[in-house]
Amino acid sequence: DVDGNWSVGALASLLDVIGIATIYSFASRIISTEHVEIKSKVSAKRGMLMHVVVEVRREGNGEVIAVGKLWTASNKLTFAQ
Repeated sequence: DVDGNWSVGALASLLDVIGIATIYSFASRIISTEHVEIKSKVSAKRGMLMHVVVEVRREGNGEVIAVGKLWTASNKLTFAQ
């Protein structure tokens, strides 16, 4: 925007692209028809910052396919009803 801030959509797209690249570059690849479990959790909070961990595992045997970790700033979003 005019203040130099990233839009939420641009940031989400960047994380999606990096996440997909991580999954495809990992030694154990996912077949497009394979079922996976995706879990995410906030593992730490420091003021407005939160550390988030996302794990992708094979549904059948629980093998870890990819793990993503990031720090993100939270804000007080409100949603229109």
